[in-house]
Amino acid sequence: MPASGRDDLDLLSVEDAKAINVYGNGMLPLYRHGDQLIVSAAVPVRIGDRIIVEMKDKRQLCGTLFHKTEDVLGINLGGQMRKETLIKAADIEFLGRVIWASQ
Repeated sequence: MPASGRDDLDLLSVEDAKAINVYGNGMLPLYRHGDQLIVSAAVPVRIGDRIIVEMKDKRQLCGTLFHKTEDVLGINLGGQMRKETLIKAADIEFLGRVIWASQ
C-alpha cells in the first residue's frame, strides 16, 4: 500500500513533471495568459485528456486528445473542435498530460 494509505494515489517525482507558463491567448478557451500548468509524461494519455506536445522542431501544441494510434496523435488545438491537427509520433519530442492547472 502507498505511504498515503490510499490505493488510488501515486506520487510523481519532479523528474516526471514539467511546469509550463501560458503566454498569450493561443490556448483559449482551455487556458489563458498567466495560467500555470503541471504536465507529466509519466501519466498515460487517453482520448479526452488535455495534453502538451513538444515537437522536435521546438514548437509546442496544447489541446485535447481525440485520436491516438502508435504512429499518429490527433488533437483539438486549444480545445476547439474546428482546429484539429494530426501529428506523426516520429515528430514528437515530449508528450505529457496536463495534471494540474492554476485556473
